[in-house]
Amino acid sequence: GILQQLYQRWLGWLAHVSPQTLQLTGILGLALALIGWYQIRGGRNNANRASRPAHSHPSSTHRSQPAAPQTAASTDNKATTPAKKPDLSSALGRAVASRLVGVRKLTISLPGVVLHEQEASQLQDSATVRAETVSIVQEVCKAVDTYLLAQVPDDIGQAAVTGAMEAAGLLGKGVHQLPPHRLLFCSTLEGKASIVRQVEPELHIDGQASTIEDLKRFIPQLLHVHAPGTQPAAMEAQNVGHAPSLAAFFS
Repeated sequence: GILQQLYQRWLGWLAHVSPQTLQLTGILGLALALIGWYQIRGGRNNANRASRPAHSHPSSTHRSQPAAPQTAASTDNKATTPAKKPDLSSALGRAVASRLVGVRKLTISLPGVVLHEQEASQLQDSATVRAETVSIVQEVCKAVDTYLLAQVPDDIGQAAVTGAMEAAGLLGKGVHQLPPHRLLFCSTLEGKASIVRQVEPELHIDGQASTIEDLKRFIPQLLHVHAPGTQPAAMEAQNVGHAPSLAAFFS
């Protein structure tokens, strides 16, 4: 630096002056000598510090750690449901198994099929289960994943249907019973068709001709249970079957 150059020049001048002059300028010379020495030493220290590798310091920015490998228990939280198996020890069980070959999920609309009542308007305050359908529904619940649907006018109708199903022993946690959360309700025929499409069954059974017509393009197999003397639905459709009752279909 500039001080270092001045220091070198001052040392050269001191070498040629007389002792008297040195006495007068001794103090100033000593001061400049010290300044030069500190300047040179400081420059060397700075150079040494610059040549040292910089030490890393902890950062205030959080860095995420690698995620621990996931296990089957952490990635699959869904409870596994045992596969349904039909009861082949009885004639009815064998008949149900024969009819439901290739069927994993089944939906049944209750009015006109399991219930005596044909229309939603008839379910305003009461519902009656057809006695001959109880054992069939029980066998079906053992064989495949089953969903039961009902179009009802209001909450009172829903309560009436639920009570009738419970009284018949069809709702519960038994192997031959329907889990209560699989008894589904709607207020319109369109809503019922929408539910069926969401469930995506291989077979849907219904007593309403209009629902069969709405679903024939979307569901692999349909069964129209129609009362004697009424017009069967979708006669031309190859995926639509017909029966006068649920018992007749599984006989």
